[in-house]
Amino acid sequence: MIAVGLVALLLLVGANKKLRQRVEALLLERFIKNKVKDLEDKAAVVKAQAEVGKTNAEEAEKVAKETEEAIKKQKTDLQKKLEDRGLSADEISTRFNNLRI
Repeated sequence: MIAVGLVALLLLVGANKKLRQRVEALLLERFIKNKVKDLEDKAAVVKAQAEVGKTNAEEAEKVAKETEEAIKKQKTDLQKKLEDRGLSADEISTRFNNLRI
């Protein structure tokens, strides 16, 4: 029963270009959001270690800067891929606001 439902869903998504683009954009957003969340978690761990004194402030600052640059790169990649998929600037802006990244 589940397999039949999945096949029907795949056929529906495959046949409808606009729906397929939306699903692709949603999957891409979730992937990028997970990457950004991982980077933020990594930065939080380093910050906590620096506060406890396990790492020095310079190392923590370096990791924070690298993390910030990686997040910016992920955002840029997401924006470019969404533009390639045909989304307008307003749609992309709305999606970024909804992602909260």
